[in-house]
Amino acid sequence: MSLFKNELGYVNATNQYVELSVRITERDYGVELKNNLCGLARDVNLNVSTLTEDYMCRISKSYIVNIHSCFEKFLKSFKLLPGSPANITTNKKTADDDWLEWTLKTSFSNGENDIKNDIVICEYYRLIRNCIVHNGEPSAELKNKCALIKTADNPRLNAPNRLDALTFDDQVLFSRAAYNVAKHIFNNSQYDINTIIETYKESLLDLIKPF
Repeated sequence: MSLFKNELGYVNATNQYVELSVRITERDYGVELKNNLCGLARDVNLNVSTLTEDYMCRISKSYIVNIHSCFEKFLKSFKLLPGSPANITTNKKTADDDWLEWTLKTSFSNGENDIKNDIVICEYYRLIRNCIVHNGEPSAELKNKCALIKTADNPRLNAPNRLDALTFDDQVLFSRAAYNVAKHIFNNSQYDINTIIETYKESLLDLIKPF
């Protein structure tokens, strides 16, 4: 969990740096971006000739892809963690199974109401990410997930937004939800102590040998 927390923090810091750069550029060079884009680019040894009208949204899309990659990496690592319910289960994950849905189904028997809204947020942005990566169109499932999100839980954020209207607030909302869900999975799962002991037997023996 600490590795995920550190990596998520790194991703968030990187996204914040990009967002800071974009906002300062918009504030100080907004007019020049429209009138002298090529000149500005040449000043920093770049070759940029056109700027798409939705470039702010495109940058925000990259934030979502980054957060999703970090979160999915955690879920895959949890499956490899000795003694975790995802590791010892006989319920095989298929290529069609979503990592989050499969992990929750494997690890818990109830609906996990405490983090239900965060789960829906993660599912929504996973579908958003799929549209971004595969150039897909918003599906009925995506729209249904968006409708299920309780915005009152994050009143200071202007999110969630549609695929074509993503902002930095979407990355903040997704990052918070991903952290909450990952923490819940890691802290509340039932681990098999025998598997853990067997896996780390040699290390444990070395640890207690002096005593």
